[in-house]
Amino acid sequence: MSEIIDDVLAGLASTRQTMRNQADKIGEIMEKSNSTLLHIEAQASTMPTLKGSVQPENLYHLSPECELSLTRILEQFQQLMQQSVKCEDNNAGAQTALDCCLATRQRVENLRSSARKLVALHDAIAQLKLHVQEQHELLNNDEKEDSHCEST
Repeated sequence: MSEIIDDVLAGLASTRQTMRNQADKIGEIMEKSNSTLLHIEAQASTMPTLKGSVQPENLYHLSPECELSLTRILEQFQQLMQQSVKCEDNNAGAQTALDCCLATRQRVENLRSSARKLVALHDAIAQLKLHVQEQHELLNNDEKEDSHCEST
C-alpha cells in the first residue's frame, strides 16, 4: 500500500515539476510576444503618415473574439501563477494528495486553454507582421514614385 502512495506522490511531484517548466515556458513566450507587440507598436508610431489616397486605418484588424482571447491569456496566466504559489504554500500544511491532484488537473486545463489562446495570439501577430510589411511596401512604392516624378 505504501508503494502505491509513494508512486502517486512521485507522480504528483514529477507532474508539479512539469507544470512549473510549462509555466516558465509560457512566461517566456508571453514576454517575447509582449516585446514583439511593443516593437511593432513602436515601429507603427514612428512611421511617417502616408500620402495621397491611402486612408489611415486601424493597425489592428482583430475580431472581438480574438481581442477577448488575448486579454484572457494574460488573465489566466496570472491566475495560474497565483494558483501555483498557493498550492506550494499549502503543501506544507494539511493539503491532501487528492486536493493537490485536483489543483494540478485544473492547472493543466488552464494551460490547455492558454495554449489554444497562444495559437490565436500567434495568428494575430502574423497578421500584424503582414500588415506592417504591406505598409512598408506601400511606403517604398510611394517613395519610388516620388523620386521617379522628381527625376523627370
